[in-house]
Amino acid sequence: MQMLFVLLSFLKRPKTAKTQKLGHLYASSYFSGAFASSLAVKNNTDNPEEIFVAGLLYRLPWLALANTFPYKLKEMEKLIADKNVSNNK
Repeated sequence: MQMLFVLLSFLKRPKTAKTQKLGHLYASSYFSGAFASSLAVKNNTDNPEEIFVAGLLYRLPWLALANTFPYKLKEMEKLIADKNVSNNK
């Protein structure tokens, strides 16, 4: 049900380059949290909600850059792609 709500809320937004990029980042953040939470439930952890929040926060730096400096983020992504550098370090 939550995934349906997220999908429908993204479909209603106007499609510009910035909102599409933000939409992808928000979706990535949400699904990272959902995936982490499902792993936590499978491993019988005490508080899967905390793991969900940790998964959400995984993409927080990228969301902050996309909201405040969209052109700098685009340049940074191009440099990462050109030099084949991992963004997970």
